[in-house]
Amino acid sequence: MDEAVAGKRNVMFVDAANFVFGTFLCSLWSITRIVVRAASGRQRFNVLGAWNACTRELISITNTTVVNTETMCEL
Repeated sequence: MDEAVAGKRNVMFVDAANFVFGTFLCSLWSITRIVVRAASGRQRFNVLGAWNACTRELISITNTTVVNTETMCEL
């Protein structure tokens, strides 16, 4: 960490999040029937982000396909 503060290295915290387009229903109590429309399929919105521990800079990449080694190299 001392080398990162001195500017010799970077310390990054990296994580990915995958958001699903759609409606999820756990339970619903109602007097009348309610129909909730949802998106069809399993379309996702992927976010790959890296947080620089020293500069507090956020770098992110988003896509709707997949997070893999190619997107990691792009980051």
